[in-house]
Amino acid sequence: MKRLGFLFDQAFTMENMYLAYIDASKNKSGKRACFQLSRRLGRNLERLHTDLHNGSYKPQPYYTFMVYEPKARRIFAPSFSDLVVQHAIYRIIYPIFNKTFIDQSFACRKGKGTHAAADYAQAALQASPYDSYTLKMDIRKFFYRIDRNNLRMMIERKIKDSRFVDVMMLFADHGEPVGIPIGNLLSQIYALIYMNSVDHFIKRELKAARYCRYVDDFVIFGISKEIALESLGGS
Repeated sequence: MKRLGFLFDQAFTMENMYLAYIDASKNKSGKRACFQLSRRLGRNLERLHTDLHNGSYKPQPYYTFMVYEPKARRIFAPSFSDLVVQHAIYRIIYPIFNKTFIDQSFACRKGKGTHAAADYAQAALQASPYDSYTLKMDIRKFFYRIDRNNLRMMIERKIKDSRFVDVMMLFADHGEPVGIPIGNLLSQIYALIYMNSVDHFIKRELKAARYCRYVDDFVIFGISKEIALESLGGS
């Protein structure tokens, strides 16, 4: 597998950081933090650029809050300047990793989403034999249980620029021994990377003809009752 280098220098040019600022500003133009960075945009982007290149950059503490729908979760909201850095990274890594994902991975991808996932699931159900079974599974507390060391190894299968990966992993840490923060832009693609091997195992090794996943929820269609029970550890 070809590993890519020199991504730090691609991600943290002034041009890419300005484009990242544009991406981060969407739907946030009225936010105070966005306004403050925009007031002296050139100076602030140059400061971020300098901090990144001299190795002194550190993300600011997250603003955390709870949401309770559809279930209780702690959200980690980054500062606006850190969101710009995340977008600068995202602009580089999304096309690299998106090519490795199966078509039936629907979450947080361009041209995918909940409606596309629902359409696929409906079509898969209709195409399945009438006497077959559908197996739906999820991973309990998925984001809180991601092993960051394993995540880094998965990222490094495609990226050999350790300086760039070091900055990426700053946004995987949220002060706990394991897990990644819910609410980060990069956490979305980290989740896709982490589950990608599961998708390929189910498609290639288990030979599931009809299968889809949305973050940590995944469904296999058109299987026998025996296989479904065996997968669940039942009898």
